[in-house]
Amino acid sequence: MSLDETLFLAINGLAGRSAAVDDFFLQLGHRNTLYLPGACAIVYWLWSNRREALLGGPVLGAAVGLTDFLGGQLKWLFERVRPCRALTDTVKI
Repeated sequence: MSLDETLFLAINGLAGRSAAVDDFFLQLGHRNTLYLPGACAIVYWLWSNRREALLGGPVLGAAVGLTDFLGGQLKWLFERVRPCRALTDTVKI
């Protein structure tokens, strides 16, 4: 069994053991969950060091955007099945 399959089984083995943890990660999966903490972090960055934020913000945004774009392009190059699709017999809902 490869490392990613082992990690997949270990993480999914934790599911259902704690209702609070399950609810936390379900909420974290929603798109709108991180807007407020992200906005607070940006405002704090601008407040604490305005020059660094004005120079570093666009660089950080470009780095994240470029990484996301390249990751999306590499996905088609490798075409590897995700563990959740390859291990359909191990997941019981």
